[in-house]
This record gives sequence, structure tokens and C-alpha cells, in this order.
Amino acid sequence: MKSPVRHVSRLVGMNPIAQAVARQRLRSSVLDMKIALLMLTRGEPCADLLIGLAAIMQATQIALQAEKLEGLEVNILKGGLNACLQQVQANFYDPDQTVAITAGLDACLTLVGRVKPQAINDAWASLTKGSQ
Repeated sequence: MKSPVRHVSRLVGMNPIAQAVARQRLRSSVLDMKIALLMLTRGEPCADLLIGLAAIMQATQIALQAEKLEGLEVNILKGGLNACLQQVQANFYDPDQTVAITAGLDACLTLVGRVKPQAINDAWASLTKGSQ
């Protein structure tokens, strides 16, 4: 699955049309990931799929922390991220975690609009730097 995140120049990133396109790509990618998540069966290996979901939620959470945003949706995002990471670690899908993970993804889509694009870019850069 193609990553919804792409690095662009600062001028492109500040363009409102480019931001709208990026938000739409993120929504589309999250929808695709949610469909794949809902198609998993109990006990199926799931780490490969859920690592991508966790990365999107974690980047959003890092950006929210950088901008000191808090609230109910932030807590829902954290819960979804924790459920997702537990499934990644076990690599054994438990459908009971689906509600928490999808709620976290929905919260992620809502919250990403509340942070500055630069905060998301910095958060994504910190995640990808750590994985290299």
C-alpha cells in the first residue's frame, strides 16, 4: 500500500490546494486501511498492515503533543494507537480491538486538521529518521 505521506518543498506545503490534496490522500489511504483491517480474521498475522496504521496515528499524536493540544479525541487517538501497537506486537489479530483502532483512525482524521502542516511534517520526519 502506498504511503499517504510525501515530503514536498516548503512553498508547495504552504499552498492551500496542496494541503487539500494531501488531506484527501490521507482520508483515502485511511479508508483503504480500515477496509483491510475489517477484512482480517481472528488469529491472522497483522503486523504488516497495522504498522502503517500505527505510524499515521503516532505521527498525528507527536504533532498534537508539539502543539500541546488535548481533549477527548486526543485520548481516543491514544487508545486506538495503543490497541494497534498491541496487535502489532502480538502479530495475532483480535477482532475485539477493531473498534478502538478504527475510532483512533477517525480521531486522527479529525485532529490532523487542527495542527499546522509543519508540525505533521516534523512528526513524520522524526518517525522516519528513527526507522532508518
